[in-house]
Amino acid sequence: MPLSGAERARRHREKLKQNPALYSEYLRKGHDRYERRKEEGSIKLVHDMTNREKRHARKSWRQRKQRQKEKQTSLIRQLNDTPPPTPNTSVSDEYRRKSRSGRKRAACYREVDKLKIKLQTKTREADRYRKRLERIEKRTKDINSPRSKTRNLLQGKKVSNAARRSLLFHNVLLMGLREKYKQAKAYRQKQLLDKIFVKSLLKKYRLTSMAAKEIGINTKRLKQAPRDHGTLFRRREQLVAKMKTSVENFLSRDDNSRVKAGKKSTKTHKKDKQQIRLLTDSLKTLHLKYTLEMDSKMSYSMFCRLKPFNIRHPKPSDRETCQCKRHENLRFKAARLKQLSVIATADLHDNTKHMVCDEMSKDCMYRDCNSCRGRRVPVDEFDGGQITQWYEWKTKRVERPSENDATKTVTMTVKERESGTIGNLVEEFQNELEKCCKHFFNIRNQYQSLKALKAKLTDKDIICHIDFSENFSCKYQEEIQSMHFGASQRQVSLHTGVMYTNGATESFCSISDNLKHGPVGIWAHLLPALEWSKEKFPNTENLVFVSDGPTNHPISLQGQLLSAVYGTVWYGL
Repeated sequence: MPLSGAERARRHREKLKQNPALYSEYLRKGHDRYERRKEEGSIKLVHDMTNREKRHARKSWRQRKQRQKEKQTSLIRQLNDTPPPTPNTSVSDEYRRKSRSGRKRAACYREVDKLKIKLQTKTREADRYRKRLERIEKRTKDINSPRSKTRNLLQGKKVSNAARRSLLFHNVLLMGLREKYKQAKAYRQKQLLDKIFVKSLLKKYRLTSMAAKEIGINTKRLKQAPRDHGTLFRRREQLVAKMKTSVENFLSRDDNSRVKAGKKSTKTHKKDKQQIRLLTDSLKTLHLKYTLEMDSKMSYSMFCRLKPFNIRHPKPSDRETCQCKRHENLRFKAARLKQLSVIATADLHDNTKHMVCDEMSKDCMYRDCNSCRGRRVPVDEFDGGQITQWYEWKTKRVERPSENDATKTVTMTVKERESGTIGNLVEEFQNELEKCCKHFFNIRNQYQSLKALKAKLTDKDIICHIDFSENFSCKYQEEIQSMHFGASQRQVSLHTGVMYTNGATESFCSISDNLKHGPVGIWAHLLPALEWSKEKFPNTENLVFVSDGPTNHPISLQGQLLSAVYGTVWYGL
């Protein structure tokens, strides 16, 4: 019989006791383990316990002591019941082993008695429930089962066993078909069950009504000619695909949605990555517009279901706050001309394509090309004297009242409604778009140059992209009401940046209560970041600055010192 874990551990300890050095090492390891567990908190001393933990520990100690006393009492009782020991002999190991085996045997006997009682109880309970089930089945016997129907039809008649089996099979088949047809919820499932019957044979033997009554199928279904559902399904799929393409093209138009700018403003569905577009009106209005333009009777629910996944309603976070003034004013004019059906599209880049030979050519975009220098955006016929209105961003001086009944002049940027003739609007649009061609080319070239710089980075190069963030208002966790008004609110200036190196990208941000964004402030924010970068990247020799306003970065004494440290300092847009 294999030894138990406790017996093996006991023998191991006895073996260690024979070697004092090993036994002392064993005790030392046990003491170290105890101290480590005490430091980790898995063992708590009494003075470290809570009152609840003390009560729980004392209760377990009492129970353990009680079990120990019960074992000692049972051992003494067994020793008293055994014959007296041989004189001048002590209790040997053999006797202790036999006493332990006797206790184990007694425990097994007690466990067997308990299991016998439990088995008898469960057996009586199972018999009781079995008898109860028999009575229930006897009371609720199904008289409509296939076997009962067969027995009722053949009651008192002498037929062969084969005829009896055939009739039973007929009843089982009808019952199965009836249950399947009743459980079928989808129209396609019922169509599959209809195909089981050969309708010509049912009609020949005049069994159509009987089959419909027995199974529960509509009589018209069994009488109508079979249909090619595969062809119908394919036609429906082709129609839905055509409708989906039509809705997608309609919602992707510039007058119905606008593209959301940003590299991360994309959405992926089933591994298809598309740029997000934001709707310019509600879906109900766009659905009405679609039905009128396309002369379609598509329902609103189908229109919403066919909407592309990348077109959605704008959220408050989609509000554009960093738009280019030149772009926006030109976009307002293009949108108004498109609404008046003067130009074909309101997209500025599409209109630029009509004015140049090649958008990637500097001569064409700078209007130095002899072939396309005088080319303009094609327009449709319009009434040049008709008055129209459009929006425009303007910066102007405004008089505002101040203290002591005086006035002060402030500079404000406002969005105002301009009015004029369509002819003047077309002329302004053509002239501004021609000037913006250079602007568009510069933007595209800057992005391409920055991408090329990042691709060719070495261990000696760093690209530092910097910009000032908006001034942030400081807040206390708890404030009084007057803190919300006037000059009580303090602001801080954040100067953010990203350093691109070969294989790593590091971001940094400096904060200051000085709100000046001039050259002196820029260098004050930059110098700590550059000292940190010199420690982190000691092999750097070339430093490239990328910013939205490089002319504000001074080539002063700090710039000369920086050039001496890094070797080359380059400023770019």
